[in-house]
Amino acid sequence: MTEFLTALLALPTILFTGLMSLVLLYWISVIAGALDMNVGGHGDGGHDLGHHGHDADMAAGGHETHGFLEFLSFGKVPVTIIISIFGFLAWMLSMAGELWLRAPLTALISGPLFSLALFPVVVIPSLIVTGYVVRPLRVVFNQHVEHGEESLIGRMVRVTSRTVDQEFGT
Repeated sequence: MTEFLTALLALPTILFTGLMSLVLLYWISVIAGALDMNVGGHGDGGHDLGHHGHDADMAAGGHETHGFLEFLSFGKVPVTIIISIFGFLAWMLSMAGELWLRAPLTALISGPLFSLALFPVVVIPSLIVTGYVVRPLRVVFNQHVEHGEESLIGRMVRVTSRTVDQEFGT
């Protein structure tokens, strides 16, 4: 147990432990909020009043992302999911490195240098695996937004303005 706690509090693992603590608190609050809305009968009746068709976790302004951010699916998958997956993978790799590699490599690399070397060895594969794990989720979070007259043709609508013509009406 002391080995586990030592590894948990060693650098760089403690950074990912902190990230995982935040992620865990976030998902607990999401679950508690979902239970409150569904079981408690509170909430807004299932209507999302705060977003108005936009996801707050998406990339700022809904812009398309390029390069590495595109690989990580920023703007296509909620940031909270991307960070959760990255944090979990980085934490697991960092713990594995601390538990299995620190002791055998102590003769070659001293403590602070091992921590410095372990950080990119953990972060780079975690980012790459996160990109591939998150990619199938793009389909789940794909937003279909319909605007204009074409989206209303053939549908029942409710007119809320006093007049409706070619240029005005709601």
